[in-house]
Amino acid sequence: MAGADMSPTSCAALVELHLQLLELERQAELAQTRDLLSALSVRQLCERGVCLARLEPTERRSALYGRCLLVLRQPSVGRQPAPLPSHTLTPGDIVSVTEAGRPPTEAGRQAVVWRVSAAELTLALSEDAESAEELDDRPVTVLKVANDITYRRLRAAMEGLETLVAGPAGLLRATLFGETALEPPMPRLPPQLLDSEGQLQLVNTNLDASQRQAVEFVLRQKRLAIIHGPPGTGKTTTVVETILQHVRLGQRVLACAPSNTAVDNLLERLWAAGATRMVRLGHPARIQDSLQGFSLDARVAGSDGSAVVREVRREMDDTLRQLRAPGGQAGALRAQLRRLRAEQREREQGVTTDILRRAAVVLATLTAASDDGPLKLLGGELFDLVVIDECSQSVEAACWIAARRAEKLLLAGDHCQLPPTIVSQEAARRGLAVSLMERQVELHGDQAVRMLCTQYRMHELIQQWPSERLYGGRLEAAPAVRRHRLPQLATVEETMESGPTLLLVDTAGCRLDEVQTDEAGSRG
Repeated sequence: MAGADMSPTSCAALVELHLQLLELERQAELAQTRDLLSALSVRQLCERGVCLARLEPTERRSALYGRCLLVLRQPSVGRQPAPLPSHTLTPGDIVSVTEAGRPPTEAGRQAVVWRVSAAELTLALSEDAESAEELDDRPVTVLKVANDITYRRLRAAMEGLETLVAGPAGLLRATLFGETALEPPMPRLPPQLLDSEGQLQLVNTNLDASQRQAVEFVLRQKRLAIIHGPPGTGKTTTVVETILQHVRLGQRVLACAPSNTAVDNLLERLWAAGATRMVRLGHPARIQDSLQGFSLDARVAGSDGSAVVREVRREMDDTLRQLRAPGGQAGALRAQLRRLRAEQREREQGVTTDILRRAAVVLATLTAASDDGPLKLLGGELFDLVVIDECSQSVEAACWIAARRAEKLLLAGDHCQLPPTIVSQEAARRGLAVSLMERQVELHGDQAVRMLCTQYRMHELIQQWPSERLYGGRLEAAPAVRRHRLPQLATVEETMESGPTLLLVDTAGCRLDEVQTDEAGSRG
């Protein structure tokens, strides 16, 4: 990334620096929240969409791993539930829950947004607390806060780096810091992947030459491979083929990306290519509806041991209802609830471990691949291949959450495009915006990198400038799009605006100034 410092080369130096920069980033995020809380009233916070006030608890129930779910609604008007006001809360957000009437604060009871509908907000409360049953039926205020869980996971990943000294993970760490030379590739492809003519038998026979070469390159690499995919060159298509070829070898793959959208895209493409032995980690509400069957929750629910788990959950829900009823023996009921939670966790963990070990491909966001998530059940087991897609859009610490589980690592993305999003300008300037992929390209160069060179998205004249400025003139347009122009569409007439392939408009003096909306703080 232009302007960012890439000076640290040793593992110890990078860990020390990134721990400092992660703290800078965390403090910048916390400052944003504090500024909002100090400057805005509850009404203004609600107008910004980061707060929902005076929600009423209407239901409590149990979920996977003993989580307590709390369902909140607006006070009803008549028989129909009132819709929630406009807001920006989405599943996976960290929120603070305080009693309505008190000023909202970061120090309230923390919860995770589990599900959002037009009229309901469902929160998952900490499983190790005396959770939803401790909240009475009084209205509450829900405030979106900085995600401290992500920060703790990033910090733990960096702190554990220097302990990776033995085995394949240790060799990978040494390679990624230049302590050990990149191992030479295998001289030939595994014979079980070849056709009768000795060529790689592709699942997707439509791959172009550079895509095919990239897949073969990754298969032959022993420790590290990088697929550099400029826009429109079929990076995801190539990554999917690479995963499928490793599955053909009987290998286990962990496929990650920074965002849920990118992970779902991989899952959808793998499914379309015929892969079925897959499991998707993460909040079910963050997963596309069409892919819900691959979620861990769905896999657990459909397993052989699910009947016993459902019975334990029913007992937990009955106990929760008894706790809310007047005159109940609260002490005995709480003890029973703790016992049932422990039993539920034990049974679900056994089922989950079996599902994870049987899966050919496990998919997760980078932070969901942490040791405090479901993958902790695998202990120190490594995956034959760990894939990090859109790697250039993630901070390096997040990549190490997944990379420490790899015998071989594949990084895919485009370090010439958008860097990770960093709030603290100082942290970005000092190196937090330098991705693991960018650092490896700088460190290993062509020894580790294969670039996809045929793009299928734009006219060759539009492609010409980025190709020359960013990609060394190596990009070429596929014949199907090389001379595509708007007037070739049946509904578009050729005019002064639609005729040129590339039209630059000078907006100086047109009063097109930047504005910031009051509602959400977005710029336009």
